[in-house]
Amino acid sequence: MIRAPIRSTIELTYKCNQRCSYCYNPHHSGGFISFDGFVHVADELINESVFSIALAGGEPLLHPRFFEFYDYIADRAFAPPIILTNGSVADETDVRKLVDRSKNRPLRLQVSLDSLKPVIGMQNRLIKKTVAFLDSLIRYGIRPSIGTVLTSLNIDNVPQLIQRFESNILAYHLMAPQEFAHTKEYIRSTRPTKAQVEGLKKYIDIVRNSFDISIEGGFDESELKTVNKSGCHSCKGCAAGFTKAVVDPSLNVLACEITPSLVLGNLRESSLSEIWKNNRTKYIQSQDFPLCHNIARLRLVETKLSKMEATK
Repeated sequence: MIRAPIRSTIELTYKCNQRCSYCYNPHHSGGFISFDGFVHVADELINESVFSIALAGGEPLLHPRFFEFYDYIADRAFAPPIILTNGSVADETDVRKLVDRSKNRPLRLQVSLDSLKPVIGMQNRLIKKTVAFLDSLIRYGIRPSIGTVLTSLNIDNVPQLIQRFESNILAYHLMAPQEFAHTKEYIRSTRPTKAQVEGLKKYIDIVRNSFDISIEGGFDESELKTVNKSGCHSCKGCAAGFTKAVVDPSLNVLACEITPSLVLGNLRESSLSEIWKNNRTKYIQSQDFPLCHNIARLRLVETKLSKMEATK
């Protein structure tokens, strides 16, 4: 067992200005991580030589101290943090702050954008703001990545999206949605058809040599069905609780952001090193992952962890 995760995500808040119907986060509300709490988390990750750190949410740019957090890690960690954002809350001042931070070190940024056209259940009302954010970054010479969640409602629009930005984007990450209790009805009703999948596959085969396009979830119709019925297909060989950890705004250490019930410990009570060696983490690591593929199994694991907590 490694002594600490290789990569970690710090969730600065669960608040988000968008309401995407496929999102694993059912709340979109709650407070922000405190500055002292963030510094404590960052120090723990850096002291344990965590290789890659991401700042996420919710929407991380909603945090009023976001840039202080970014600078704290960028000045101390192995590499600047990755920013996972929808970009629609950023104004020109925010863009300039990002540009300033890209002058001496690489700016690693992934922007969520599912379509250039309004799509039911996705980030419709803020598409123009997200596109304007991307255009501003590109104008200053920054090449962000784009993350796109695929459903039957937007899969036909992916070629238009790629053609709009072309090689100005570092990479296009296409992802199949994951099914949770609060997203099941939406995801099952918007599953891509075989014809849609084949159409996108043909397009990507044509342009793959021109653009960096990665796919999580596969293009085969049966694979997409497996994703939608069971969970995180892209997490085959899952890193949750092994080489990956997530810290939420309350400083809970989670095996994965999409299973917030799997709490390994809390950094207010224990160090990351202690959490990574405790019985809860060992128990998670003994399971057949990814647990999000099997909701019944996940519930059994949650019950076991609750009993561990009760007998502490």
